[in-house]
Amino acid sequence: QCPAQKAEGAHDCPSEFGRREVTVTKLRVMHLMGAAKAGGAETFFVRLMVALAKRPDVEVLPVVRKGSWAAGRLAAAGVTFQVAGFGGWWDVFSAFKIRHLARGFEPDVVMGWMNRGVAFVPAGPWAEVGRMGGYYKLKNYFGKVDYLIGNTRDIVEYCVKGGWPEDKVACVG
Repeated sequence: QCPAQKAEGAHDCPSEFGRREVTVTKLRVMHLMGAAKAGGAETFFVRLMVALAKRPDVEVLPVVRKGSWAAGRLAAAGVTFQVAGFGGWWDVFSAFKIRHLARGFEPDVVMGWMNRGVAFVPAGPWAEVGRMGGYYKLKNYFGKVDYLIGNTRDIVEYCVKGGWPEDKVACVG
């Protein structure tokens, strides 16, 4: 049985388990946003989390930087979220906390937003995804996530030219 199967409903299993359809009623996605201040990606992140929190077929767990702009906006909107420090590579406490949250939440997908979010994506039976809204250094993504989402077709092309497998990067924007 595919370890990504959590409940009843349809989704494709990862290729290493063979392509077959299984059923899932709710997609569970953990989002990691480590930015402290507001910007374009952070504003979109908050709007997306508020919208997804209202959907009956999706369960989201946003994890944001403690005391960040996004934390204030999510709280004001009534969206359930968690916080972590999102410090540098030495921040083992945040890494431990996020890994613990992921194990408890049992997501289908963990999505890291930009470099800082991707740095804290824990390994697990879930799909590990990085979201790119700009031309970030791909070395920060290789070995950390399996899939990339680019905001534009040009960002997708940048990723492929940089060595990312074409079948593991998509444009969602």
